[in-house]
Amino acid sequence: MLTQLHDAILKVCPIVGVSELGDGQYRIDFAETATLEQQLAAYSVIANFQPVEPPNWEQFRAQMLMNGGYLRIVASNPLNQVFNAALVWKLGQLGSHPEMLGELANLWNAMAMNVVPTEQEATVFRTIAQSCNMPFLLNEQGLISLP
Repeated sequence: MLTQLHDAILKVCPIVGVSELGDGQYRIDFAETATLEQQLAAYSVIANFQPVEPPNWEQFRAQMLMNGGYLRIVASNPLNQVFNAALVWKLGQLGSHPEMLGELANLWNAMAMNVVPTEQEATVFRTIAQSCNMPFLLNEQGLISLP
């Protein structure tokens, strides 16, 4: 969370760092070049900061692998079974290799274009993704779109 706060402050003000003092209090070490306006903007970031929970890749993977719609799509043809093997492996790697997200999206979208998820399945997939804080969106057709 401190990294998220640091990055958010850095967008509005040059800083050396930020430290957590406890009880929701923080100390900002401003860079010498920080103007008063930038410093006030940094304090505003702290006052309004809402940390984002990191994605829970393992929970997402487990829920999808137990989902009937997902299993229907995977089992539908041999090509989707091959895509699934790569997809499951990438899901296990994404926590430490977020750069693989584009590859994961391509694999999933290839599977979902081979066998289109039903509207109900796509809704369930979206719900699972949202509950696990995934950094992507699933559209009405069940395809992944990246922000």
